[in-house]
Amino acid sequence: MTKENILYTIKEAAALLKINAEVLRRWLREKKFPGVKLGGDWRIQSSSINDFLEKGSFCAELQAISVDDGPKMCGKFPKWVEYSGLPRLLFEEIGSLGWPIFKKLIEIDFEKQELYDRAVFFSLDDLSERLGYPIDLIEKTIEKLNAEKYIEIGSDPKKGRFYKIKTPVRSPKLIIDIDFEKGGAKGAPEKALRKNCLRRYLEFS
Repeated sequence: MTKENILYTIKEAAALLKINAEVLRRWLREKKFPGVKLGGDWRIQSSSINDFLEKGSFCAELQAISVDDGPKMCGKFPKWVEYSGLPRLLFEEIGSLGWPIFKKLIEIDFEKQELYDRAVFFSLDDLSERLGYPIDLIEKTIEKLNAEKYIEIGSDPKKGRFYKIKTPVRSPKLIIDIDFEKGGAKGAPEKALRKNCLRRYLEFS
């Protein structure tokens, strides 16, 4: 089999395309992306992936997308996360500060919008000032978020402590099951699904 005819699984193709596997699966079902069914599983040709990427990839397409293509999905915070069932899940797993602190960490990361270096440096003093909670409670909550693998904490000898949002974000509801009016992908305009702000917490870290 030549390189041009390699068949990838959904997971492999999604990793190459840098999109969430569930989004790719939906595109295949809706015939928005070429693929073949082998038994009950989808396979994607490498030539289809190359064609898609050579057309300018997501980055170039994003520049051509207007704000009107998906205003409910983007902004200062990915709205769909609020409707994913995650606030209640964090309350049950982490405690009453789980959601407000995790939401603030997402907001700070979202403001950064760094595509490759996902490390966000922070200080407990700054978070305490922004959130209004005591430093010790913030630190305990961050440690719990790290232990439950919602974030990854690290340290740099020169810059200090950092965190990374673990993606795809673990949530009870998938974005494809959340209505566009609530920031989800259900019923969303096709171009809106390509926005970086939408994909930021769906791809694998």
